[in-house]
Amino acid sequence: MSMPFQVGDLVRLRSGGPTMTVERVDEDGTVQCLWFPTPGKPPSSRSFAVGVLEPSTGKGVRTNAIRFR
Repeated sequence: MSMPFQVGDLVRLRSGGPTMTVERVDEDGTVQCLWFPTPGKPPSSRSFAVGVLEPSTGKGVRTNAIRFR
């Protein structure tokens, strides 16, 4: 089975959410992703079915963006 994602690719859930980095791609169709939900805190990691992910440009939802005035 050919996987559409490779380690290091930026992805996000098709339903939205933060940009994540692909850590591992398993032969069973799961993709291990890593993201930083809160600045200065440890990263989160979880496996997702390949079908719920889409490529990300790194733009879009940025829940942790810092705004300067």
